[in-house]
Amino acid sequence: MKVKRVSVKGIKYFLKDVPDDRVVISFENSISVKKLMDELGIDIRFVGYIMQNGKPVMKDSSIEKEDEITLIPILSGG
Repeated sequence: MKVKRVSVKGIKYFLKDVPDDRVVISFENSISVKKLMDELGIDIRFVGYIMQNGKPVMKDSSIEKEDEITLIPILSGG
């Protein structure tokens, strides 16, 4: 089975321990955006917007090889 790699941007807001705002994850099996966030320990309730290769997607979107996922936190204010 081929190993897939995905780049995840915007991660530092959700995981304070990571040294950079981008991580590269490798996996073998098909994976959804939600499953990826679960594996990273990111609570979906705090994700306001998900982009896959620059296009908005839902959390159940399937990740393909070499995709770039961007996680944008919920924004509030007034």
